[in-house]
Amino acid sequence: MTNIIIREATLLQSLDGDLQLVLGVDKQYLEKAKIAVNDANERLSQGKEMVVAIERLKRRRSLDANAYFHVLCDKIAAKLQLSLDEVKVNMVVSYGTPAYAVSIPKTANIVDIWAYSRYIGDDDNTSQYLLYKQTHTLTTAEMARLINGTINEAQQLGIETITPKELEALEKMWEAKNGNSKTGYSSENV
Repeated sequence: MTNIIIREATLLQSLDGDLQLVLGVDKQYLEKAKIAVNDANERLSQGKEMVVAIERLKRRRSLDANAYFHVLCDKIAAKLQLSLDEVKVNMVVSYGTPAYAVSIPKTANIVDIWAYSRYIGDDDNTSQYLLYKQTHTLTTAEMARLINGTINEAQQLGIETITPKELEALEKMWEAKNGNSKTGYSSENV
C-alpha cells in the first residue's frame, strides 16, 4: 500500500460524460505518486482491477493562520450580514492564489465544481474560469497575502485584528506546521 498525502482533489467531467479525478500532491510525494500511477496503468492495461482508498488525515489544529483567516471571515460576514462561505470565497478570490485556468460548458455551474473561482470569459460553447487554491494548501507567502488582505478588509470595517507581533507568531506556527516557505508575513498592512 502506498500512502500519499493529497493537497487538493478535483472531479472533472468531460463533454462525453467520463469522469476524471485529479489529485494534487506535495513535491515530496512526487516519486511515490509516479510509481503508484505507473503501477495502476500497468495493472489496468492487463485488465486487472484497482482500488484506491482515500482517507481523511486527522491532525490536531491550533489557532494558526488558516484558523485566523476563518475567524476574520466570520467577523466580516457578521458585520456585512453575509454568509461565511460568501465572505471566504470573496477573500480567496481577491487575495488568494490562482491554481488553474479551466474551460467548462456554459450550461455548467462552476460552484458545483469549485468554490473559489473567478470568471474570465466565454467562447462559443464554454466559459473560462480561474480556480484558486484552497486555504489549507497555501504556502506561507501565499497565506501571508491572504491574511494581510483579509486583515485590511476587516480593519476598514472597524473590526479588531491581531497585532503585528501576534501575526508573526502565527507565521511561525504555519511554517512549522507546513514547512513550505521561508517567506514570512508582512506586518506592514497590520
